[in-house]
Amino acid sequence: MRDIYEGPGAEDLGPSTPHDDLIAGEFPALSGADVSIAQGQVLERGAVLGRITAEGATKGQFKLTAAAAADGSEAARVVLAEGVDTSAGVKTALVYLTGVFNRNKVIFGAGHTADSTFWDLADAGIQLRDTVRA
Repeated sequence: MRDIYEGPGAEDLGPSTPHDDLIAGEFPALSGADVSIAQGQVLERGAVLGRITAEGATKGQFKLTAAAAADGSEAARVVLAEGVDTSAGVKTALVYLTGVFNRNKVIFGAGHTADSTFWDLADAGIQLRDTVRA
């Protein structure tokens, strides 16, 4: 399992952390882990995912959070750190568990916005902020 930490004393993580304005601050520090991404999705870095908690074969997998979902994934939990295509089956991908992200760069599923996911993400250790490029 890959884990990441970007904060004081962290080493450069190279291409896993592109400069695309997704990251919007240093505290809380970025941390992440590999998770299973549910089949049938093509997701970009920055996608906001929810964890499937309903009983069944996909329980514990993550998918793009959508307001109308009824399988647990409607609650935003993590931000995808790398693009992933699960068209052919479940894949493992790196997600951010904590950090500060540019609310204009994260990608929400149907019916969700930065405002509608604010408390779910805050409870998970993720903050969304407006940023201004210098």
